[in-house]
Amino acid sequence: MEGVENILRVGKTDGERQGDEFNQYADMVMECDGLDHIEALLHHELADIVDMARSILLDYFVSGDDEEEERCDKCGRSSAS
Repeated sequence: MEGVENILRVGKTDGERQGDEFNQYADMVMECDGLDHIEALLHHELADIVDMARSILLDYFVSGDDEEEERCDKCGRSSAS
């Protein structure tokens, strides 16, 4: 999970350097159905895995839409847990 997060962080930084919000690595994750796997980890038995999956989803895949963020909150643990 840390490796995926590091790759996504590089993509976000690259996009910001180019003056846009496009993250080519997040796009690749979505094309390979990786987003489904990350979302499935919201139901993992280990709280650390759930928290990391939630963090990745919120940082790299939720566009700031309150509805999407609420859905993520319902699926995973809140940060306050």
